[in-house]
Amino acid sequence: MQELRRVDALVQSLGSRRLPAWSPEADARRMAMQRELDQLIDFEEICHRALGPSWSGVPADKRGEFVKTLRTLAGRTYVDALTSGRDYRVVLDRQIINGSEARVTGTRTRRSPGAAPIAVEYCLVLRQGRWRVADVIVDGSSLVANYHREFARVIKRESFDGLLASMKERLRRSDPN
Repeated sequence: MQELRRVDALVQSLGSRRLPAWSPEADARRMAMQRELDQLIDFEEICHRALGPSWSGVPADKRGEFVKTLRTLAGRTYVDALTSGRDYRVVLDRQIINGSEARVTGTRTRRSPGAAPIAVEYCLVLRQGRWRVADVIVDGSSLVANYHREFARVIKRESFDGLLASMKERLRRSDPN
């Protein structure tokens, strides 16, 4: 819980000032946020869980490419959300540790008067002595479960290579430079 609070405070601080997308300072901020996310989030575990049984059939080099692509896409989405006027705060109030897995729960509340709180839960795994996020559940909706449904649909319609190609295309289209 302490690490989640630290990263949230740092990311809020980094994202609090509006900067033009073309600014070198905006690039530096984006890279600093991505470094923090890389330390906090276990992207490989998220990919493994999101692909489910398909994961074992993917060659190691393609797995690495997939993890890298999802990491960049998710990082951009998160950083963009934070820097486009985040108007909520997260209060973490409970953690349950069970061996090498943990759950940290709390609420996300908009700063607007009268806004109803939304339940948030972080699912963490212990990797090399550090707790890392393996899923985020917001208002009962799991990030990993959503990825799993979307990825399974694309793999069924096209293939794993088709999924990877569409993710790379989306990444190319969202490139801020």
